[in-house]
Amino acid sequence: MRNHFKHVLIALPAIAVLAVTGCASGGSGSGGSSAATASADQGDISSLEAAAKQEGSVVWYTEEPPGLADQTVAAFKDQFGIDVQYVALNSGPLTQRYEAEGDSGSIGADVVSLSASTDFMNKMVSKGYAMNLSDANLPVFQLGTYPTAYQQPNASGNGFVSATGSIGAFEIIYKTDVITGDMIPKSVEDLADPKYKGLLTLPDPASSSTIMAFFVTMQKAYGDDWYAKLVANEPKFFNTVSAAGQAMVAGEGGITTPALPSVESVLKSSGAPVDLVMPPVTSGPAFNVMLTATDKSPHPNAGKLFANWMLSESGAAAANGTIGISPYDPNIPSGYTPATTPTAAESAKILQLLGRPAS
Repeated sequence: MRNHFKHVLIALPAIAVLAVTGCASGGSGSGGSSAATASADQGDISSLEAAAKQEGSVVWYTEEPPGLADQTVAAFKDQFGIDVQYVALNSGPLTQRYEAEGDSGSIGADVVSLSASTDFMNKMVSKGYAMNLSDANLPVFQLGTYPTAYQQPNASGNGFVSATGSIGAFEIIYKTDVITGDMIPKSVEDLADPKYKGLLTLPDPASSSTIMAFFVTMQKAYGDDWYAKLVANEPKFFNTVSAAGQAMVAGEGGITTPALPSVESVLKSSGAPVDLVMPPVTSGPAFNVMLTATDKSPHPNAGKLFANWMLSESGAAAANGTIGISPYDPNIPSGYTPATTPTAAESAKILQLLGRPAS
């Protein structure tokens, strides 16, 4: 099975705040690859690269966990020899920090990667703190090869405010000594089948907005009747994805979802007989790239080069590696929906359908 997001998102279900600042330790410190050897899929970056190297570094605020961020930083420095200083925070603290810095007249970031709704990004554009990505004249977009489905429309509808650099898709983990042959589910929809009664260990949807978004996606795809059948299978709920997985291998079940491949990796490394299924309908965070306005950015050219690289096919592949999923990946499930914070009404309905206490 494919093993995306091997170390990613492990903190998100607990809504832990990560605050990390650092520079890439890998790559060549003397200058990296020249424009002549840069990948053609990044467009004509010769003048942009030269200006970026004059500025010397990039500051990046990101919602991506450090495992993914470290890989991104190292790969960029390896090609261009430019340091990236980054701050990793969850969505709420990140957006609050960025807007507060804008209000104070001193924004620290050149580039931001976050899973927040476009409402926040469009607000930052309206306040003059960020720019529409479609107005940045990034060479990668001039090539016309970026998948437009992952461009987020701006407020006026005549361009896009951001574009996705990394994708997460929740999967199903199953215990291979319990779930075999025809018992192996092909989708989350399958889990409503009575044959899975007593075999489901699930993370509590109230534990995080990301997990709740997954359950909302399932309700929209399969309806209320599906939930009634799922509840009839007597699923057990746990506070985190990791706890649900541990309970599964301890004998309390045979299947857990929504699941992180990082959890499967930890379980497998401890000797547990587990495997993954990527369901055709799923959700998970998409990390979208936003640029600070040129007149507010500490390193505007280096920021544009970094964003351009993250959004090119070769850059996205290098940045994501085996941890994230590139927006160019042809194997992204057709039913994947980026996780966004559910409304209070949506969350309340899910808890009601599952017979869970209101949060």
